[in-house]
Amino acid sequence: MTHYRYRDRLFEVEVLSVPGTELWMVEVWDLSPSGGELMHGRQAADGTVTLDFLGKPIDSDLALWAIEKAKEELRDYS
Repeated sequence: MTHYRYRDRLFEVEVLSVPGTELWMVEVWDLSPSGGELMHGRQAADGTVTLDFLGKPIDSDLALWAIEKAKEELRDYS
């Protein structure tokens, strides 16, 4: 679990799975009072990362930032 600041908001990025499997998942949470769980990311064996934004509107800059943080966290498990 890692905490990051983006535009004066605190975010948590956490990998939830067992290293060495295709089942790795990362969660991205906005820890601000109006925040919540933003997205899930999964990494396949070939390194491809797929994302689920959980139906919440997210501005594109935040989405790109969150994707990069999720990929950084998942790289530690490859």
